[in-house]
Amino acid sequence: MKNLRRWELDTKQSTLLILAADSRLSETDYFDDQSWQVRLSDGDQAAIALQTQYGGRAGLVSLVPMWEHDGRLLYEGAAYHNVPKVTAFAPNYIQLEGALLPEVAITLQFWAMDSQSVGCAMTVTNSADPAIDLRFDLYGHVIRKNKEQPLGLIDLTDGQALYMGDMPQLAPIVMVDGGHARDDRPKVGCDVHIDGQGSSTVRWVHVGGKDRRDSLKRVLAWLAQDWEPYFQQIDDAALMIPQVQTSNLAWDYLIAASYNRLIQAFFEGAGAFPKPTFSAKRLPEYGYSANGDGSDYPRGWDGQDPTSAYLAAPAMAAVAPKIAEGVIQNYLSSQTSDGAIDNRPAISGEQQGLLCLPILARMAWHIFQQSEDNAFLETVFPALLSFLERWLAKDLDADHDQHPEWQDERQTGYVAFPTFATWQPWAQGADIRYVEGPDLLAYLLAEAKTLQHMAKHLDKKSLLPMLTEIISVMQKKLDALWQDGHFVYRDRDTHITTSGTRILENGAGDIVHDINHTLLIPNRVVVRIEGGVKHVPRIRLHIEGLDDQDRPISESHNSEDVHWYHRHGVLTSEKTYSKIDRIWCDGLSRVYTISATTLDTTGIDVNTLLPLWVGDLPENQRKALVKLASNTDTFMRPNGLTMVPANSRYYDPSNADGAGGIWPFWLTLVGEGLIAADAAKQAGELLKALLDAQAVVTEADNAFSQFYHAEQPIGLGEGDHLAGIVPLHLLHKLMGVRIISQSKVWVGGLFGWDRAITVRQYGVSVRRTRKKITVKFPSGTTHELAGDARWQSIIDPDGEPVQPVQKWATPTVNEAVKAEISTQAEATEVDDTAEQPTERVVIHVDIED
Repeated sequence: MKNLRRWELDTKQSTLLILAADSRLSETDYFDDQSWQVRLSDGDQAAIALQTQYGGRAGLVSLVPMWEHDGRLLYEGAAYHNVPKVTAFAPNYIQLEGALLPEVAITLQFWAMDSQSVGCAMTVTNSADPAIDLRFDLYGHVIRKNKEQPLGLIDLTDGQALYMGDMPQLAPIVMVDGGHARDDRPKVGCDVHIDGQGSSTVRWVHVGGKDRRDSLKRVLAWLAQDWEPYFQQIDDAALMIPQVQTSNLAWDYLIAASYNRLIQAFFEGAGAFPKPTFSAKRLPEYGYSANGDGSDYPRGWDGQDPTSAYLAAPAMAAVAPKIAEGVIQNYLSSQTSDGAIDNRPAISGEQQGLLCLPILARMAWHIFQQSEDNAFLETVFPALLSFLERWLAKDLDADHDQHPEWQDERQTGYVAFPTFATWQPWAQGADIRYVEGPDLLAYLLAEAKTLQHMAKHLDKKSLLPMLTEIISVMQKKLDALWQDGHFVYRDRDTHITTSGTRILENGAGDIVHDINHTLLIPNRVVVRIEGGVKHVPRIRLHIEGLDDQDRPISESHNSEDVHWYHRHGVLTSEKTYSKIDRIWCDGLSRVYTISATTLDTTGIDVNTLLPLWVGDLPENQRKALVKLASNTDTFMRPNGLTMVPANSRYYDPSNADGAGGIWPFWLTLVGEGLIAADAAKQAGELLKALLDAQAVVTEADNAFSQFYHAEQPIGLGEGDHLAGIVPLHLLHKLMGVRIISQSKVWVGGLFGWDRAITVRQYGVSVRRTRKKITVKFPSGTTHELAGDARWQSIIDPDGEPVQPVQKWATPTVNEAVKAEISTQAEATEVDDTAEQPTERVVIHVDIED
């Protein structure tokens, strides 16, 4: 494995790794995916345990290698002469090295052949002159429904296999090559003889097929293969994964582990997705759909979330551009005739029913910059343009001022912005449909500018005037939101930014409240109802007052118009009032209270910084936003960029009772914006702060987190979430390095990383410092540039074309194995306490010549 970096990962560090099928190399199954974890111990627990949960069908399944030498059992970590450590890894491969005895070293190569198959090659090396005899057994242990599940032994023509028990749509079998059982205990193994100064290899395979026949056929098929060509393919595929070497080994490991998780997240197209897609939580406890179509999957498996997609697809483009392109193509496959694309399309065909976050063109452009695939760009351009036009349609612009509005706060990807967050009692709870802000304009401007780049590249000159006009209008609308050194929210209809006032507090729910409150600036009313029990009360809410012309106005709303969540409901008035006379509810009892404020649009959050991401801001705006983003009293916190300023009354670094935390998606957007604003060094500091926090969190929790505490090294949200890995696309933009192939590299521009770094990929090595850039191609050609050289491509004329990664074929054994199960061969349990041997499942196996 010459292309895999050498590591020395101990029992703690190695828990960050998952073993899963690599969709670049093998078949994957989104509806029955079984991933694994290699658990190491240096104490009184098993030194090595390969564990899974079969996608949620078992509590814990363990396969433990056990050795015996001269009557001494070697399986606990403390019993090994040298506790095994992880010395190499790839998405579908983990290599361990250790020593059973002072003179006996062991190397274990775990690999995932596909979504239901895993194997291990164990090479034992004797450095002494005398021969050594060992006994190897693979012990199985299954916990299901909080109970230990009895296992079975299957008699084959020349040995035995271990049957892991019946589970839903699953009949797992483990077999050691040439293995047999010495007794009726749940283990199979073989005797191992090692000559002096020699070595011996033992192989075993586990397959979790749909039934015993399926599992056994596939186990035998894999054991019949020479594994070396497969290992060579894994090594060749590793050449496509960027290896980043910084001056910090902990950061290097985080980056490498992040690439591992990124690649593992992707699956072949299935169900409603014609192209490759991803899961945000590919872990041993997830991956099985009892419904068979993913409609019963939990969060993380239930659709292509656009914020996660933006982090994943451009990063994946550096490894496998065709797979990354599939994410865009899946979104477009759900597009309707009017250009609409669902915000969270699912593999089951289900949709969220909201228009997608307008970020797809920018995502596609990032992918294209890595793939340089004009055919992809030509294919997706019309649909992406239609998507932008859908966002600019009149029905999404209630006041017809060419500034569209969000239709639901879920479209933003963060439902805790304090101005909105209708489900949070600490937030204002305003309805996002009645507010115009800089974030949607920033996204739309970025889409329009990106489409303009695409049109120029594809020579679609006829579309440039239209796109230029869209950009001009959007830019003017964005400029109108610039006040007091930052971008602001404003009321949709009045176009005024104003603070709010409390006009009713904890009023009784069953009476009419005479407010009689006059406003200097017409505004909306945000009404909050609290109390009662969990069920939603059947009410009619009334508001009466005067409009800005002192004319009487009123509105009434049913329960369905109110946003309800855990004993509280909130509603924003449709109309703006210069005076509020009365507020009351029909059908509300005294156990409820009513409170009301006028709409406050003065709040500041990370959305004020998003126009940086668009680029090309006026100098005064650019400088003010850079200062605001890098100010340690506002957005810049010890662990990176947070969601609201630290001096805001809504700030909570944990994001629990307020807005905050460090979310890699928004850190990436603002980081890219800082780079565009010639503030790459500040962007680099944001990412380094996050890396430091991730290093502590992953060591403590053995996992990445969905997001992170803003001030303490604490992981928050869902554990092991794809959204919480290192923002790899941002990292490469900060380094100013993009390796396209064995013979082409883009390098230069701003050096936001600001310290020596080396990137290796495709056999190309790029080392960059402040003073010098050195590019070495596999042909031996070397180029050197000044450290501050402009962004440019370097092409090696002697370079050879990249050989694409090829999937391996599912093996068969001469048309597969014919297994005839006798009538008594039902699931048989092993009883370790039985005095007589347990009856075995008898399977007669004939292998065709």
